[in-house]
Amino acid sequence: MISLLFLSAVSCKKEDPKPAAQSQTATPVFSFSAQINGVPISLQAGVNDCFISSMYALNQNGVYEFNSIFKDKNCSSTNCPNTLKISIKDYRPATAQPTVIDSSIVAGNYSFAVPSGIPSRFNQTFIGGLLNKHEMSYSWDFGDRTPTVQASTSTITHTYLHPGAYSVTLNVKDSSGQCSSSITNIVKFGQIDNLLTATYYPVNTVGDSVIFTATPSGGTAPYTYLWDFGDGNSSSLVNPIHQYASNGTYLTSLSITDAAGHTDIQYANVNVPITYGCASFFYPSTLTPVIDPLDLSGIVIEWTDANGAVWTSNNDLQTSANSVFKVVSVEDYLNNENGDPTKKIQVEFSCKLFNGANSIEIKNAKSTIAVAYKK
Repeated sequence: MISLLFLSAVSCKKEDPKPAAQSQTATPVFSFSAQINGVPISLQAGVNDCFISSMYALNQNGVYEFNSIFKDKNCSSTNCPNTLKISIKDYRPATAQPTVIDSSIVAGNYSFAVPSGIPSRFNQTFIGGLLNKHEMSYSWDFGDRTPTVQASTSTITHTYLHPGAYSVTLNVKDSSGQCSSSITNIVKFGQIDNLLTATYYPVNTVGDSVIFTATPSGGTAPYTYLWDFGDGNSSSLVNPIHQYASNGTYLTSLSITDAAGHTDIQYANVNVPITYGCASFFYPSTLTPVIDPLDLSGIVIEWTDANGAVWTSNNDLQTSANSVFKVVSVEDYLNNENGDPTKKIQVEFSCKLFNGANSIEIKNAKSTIAVAYKK
């Protein structure tokens, strides 16, 4: 089943795809802007004969694809020049389940679909606890809008349904009930624009001194370092040793910037001496991406250039180093001419597009698109 959404009027004189009662001079609702191979490109529905359409259809794998297309209304060819197509594959645990597009498209990062399949979810194992204490209970907030999880063991695995950078918080209580401590850090995985992680746990305490060891991952070397020891002192050394003036529990941090200008900051609690105080910690352990040959929730970008050549993101060379797709916001919009409900979605992305052995880059794309979905 295909449902079309023509959001600009039959007459190209409409300024934007808003209801007829709106001003003809208002700013277009739906637009796309980016650098494509270094050339600025701007498309606005209702301007210069450009219109936006949306359709959904089942592909050969039984997965719905929701397409939003900017093109010239006067072109009837299959390869209309300067046409942009954004395709969002439906997310479901299995294809037998019905499509509910209004709940499956949410703000967050998405992966670009590739022919061999992409991870549609990520199983992340965490290990946490208290320094020099007997833990009693663990409270986990995994940063993905899921309910807080209460646990009684130090190791836990959580399933993330999208790539991204998630703010994870652990609160731990000891067996006496007198000690409670929290720690928050960012965990990252999948196709996102900054996988740099300033890892530095565990740390070693010797008397009133702490040995800090940085083990950054991701990003582009060389790195610059900025340590905050939690007592008003700092250091730019790679692996500093810091002596504390008094006993206590200190929240320390390491901020790392790589050669590409990406920055990440991570935190760790420190006890001085090791037998003092109440300090929680956690760190991500095993990450298991779950590959999905159906590309559920995957993104495909197609660009038809001025010569009619079609470039697509759907290529196995698409990696996290050059691709990121983020849904910034999702809101209800008008029904289309067939009476189907639509969503207005703001997206940002960068990726490589391929045409045979050749490739081009889309950088810093920002777009507001329309998606018609199945009731």
